Amino acid sequence: MDILIKEAVPIGMAKKIVVEVKLGRASKASVDQLKSYMAELGEECVAGVLIAESVPRIREEGVHLFRYEFGEVDLKQPQSFNTLLAHIQI
Repeated sequence: MDILIKEAVPIGMAKKIVVEVKLGRASKASVDQLKSYMAELGEECVAGVLIAESVPRIREEGVHLFRYEFGEVDLKQPQSFNTLLAHIQI
């Protein structure tokens, strides 16, 4: 689990969203890993988000898949944080 988003002031149960970020291609195993994290949190987990350069064509309840890209930036070469921040698209 890379990021856990939760309500600052929960009323009743604390709703949570699990975010998993993969470098490059995400696989079915990546989705299964995310679902495992979601299951660990139980009913408080209202969604899971997987972000990768390439995501599988899988539909799972509560799982949201997003692709990222950096446009014309050559990721095979070292880049500054500011360059990556300026070019990232999700």
